[in-house]
Amino acid sequence: MSCSGVKTSEKKKLQKVTECISGMLPLAKRKKLLKLIDGTYSHVFVESLRTLARKSSAIEELHEAAKRSGTTIVVADAGPDVFSPEASPAQNFQRRVLAAVTEFERDVIVHRLSSGLKAKAAHMKHITGKTKVKVNGRKSHLEHVLERLGDDNKKKCTLKKQLTTLCKVQKSGGLTWRELAKKASACMKLKKKMGKDAAVTLSKSLGVIK
Repeated sequence: MSCSGVKTSEKKKLQKVTECISGMLPLAKRKKLLKLIDGTYSHVFVESLRTLARKSSAIEELHEAAKRSGTTIVVADAGPDVFSPEASPAQNFQRRVLAAVTEFERDVIVHRLSSGLKAKAAHMKHITGKTKVKVNGRKSHLEHVLERLGDDNKKKCTLKKQLTTLCKVQKSGGLTWRELAKKASACMKLKKKMGKDAAVTLSKSLGVIK
């Protein structure tokens, strides 16, 4: 949350809220954000447009929901009035352009990452002659745990089912990535809790997300 443009006397009245969930999720699954724009608060201050959402359609959906409840969303890097319920046609146009740029920036990052991983995988395949290679060269938490279980296939199967269930709950919006990381770490009996990125990797490795 950003306090720029807010009077010092008003800052004490602000309530700081953190939503540890992907901005790519549909608005219906962002429960905490929905509560913020249900009309309880007159203004909601956001650090940047990309933290609000990463798709232009989602940003417009948020604006319309806030508009219906009379809530003004103030985004620090998007101007003071572009999310106002009484935004002018020019301000609406500005908001949509900024939203499109935000989505474009995300798409570029995803494309670069995907292209880089494919190129590295192809290079490793050429060097090793193997059809399947580990691009990052490191074993995941799950791989380490499965190795530790050795030939106990029953425990391996049970563990995978438990982790898959947790990942599916996260995908449906029942858990944040950090909550998934905490629960999955406990399930695998890790000495040190895995991070958010490791939780994403886990969900991908189990085929819950792509």
